[in-house]
Amino acid sequence: MSSVVTQLDITSLGLTHYNDKIPSSVAQAMHAHTHSDVVLVPLDKQAIIGAGRRTDSHLNVKNRIDKLGGNMISGWSLDRNKKQINDGIFRWVFHSNWLSPENQLVNITIDTKQKFSEKHTFWHDTTRLPNVVEGYAYNDIFITTNRLVAEKFKVHAGKLYWFASGLFKPIEDNDGICYWLTEDYRGNFDRLEKEYGVRLFKTEKGYMPTEKSVPDLENDERTADMLFRFYMQMN
Repeated sequence: MSSVVTQLDITSLGLTHYNDKIPSSVAQAMHAHTHSDVVLVPLDKQAIIGAGRRTDSHLNVKNRIDKLGGNMISGWSLDRNKKQINDGIFRWVFHSNWLSPENQLVNITIDTKQKFSEKHTFWHDTTRLPNVVEGYAYNDIFITTNRLVAEKFKVHAGKLYWFASGLFKPIEDNDGICYWLTEDYRGNFDRLEKEYGVRLFKTEKGYMPTEKSVPDLENDERTADMLFRFYMQMN
């Protein structure tokens, strides 16, 4: 499968535009980040129920392309947590949709947290794709319009941040790439050890580090970087 982003005008597919439903500061920031627009993408009738893993949508689309052709269209799916949205919190999860050979864009992965919504709010990213060969995609994006929320999390309202493990990084300070620590991508365990000196071994309860000490996440910048860089898939 090609690692080159498919050049696509997302507004040419006849999908419902959603710009007017997004706060202007959020829309402006996301448009600057993605160089594209936000639409509603319908759920495919043969969609697969995901297991809540970051890899689900990307690998599902890869498998569909292998069988039927088409292209992967990646970008940011809005986490429709009503309470958070009502509080002015917008969290965008990196997600892939399938563009059929007939030029129909559909979501083929059901996120159980979205309660089987018939459509999902999707912001196409014209510059980023997951890499299903090496095993990486991107961290979530966080932005808030609520100044009280911004003060609580020590961020700026109207500004994009990478979000992982309860931590925030300004979008311009990091490329957002997050490697998957799964059995299918054993090379990423070697990458983790090489970059951060952390070696994981498998137990009945999952993977555990050989280092038993618990790092101080509040003050250990290197550990924070590691949590942004690697995603441990639990199932």
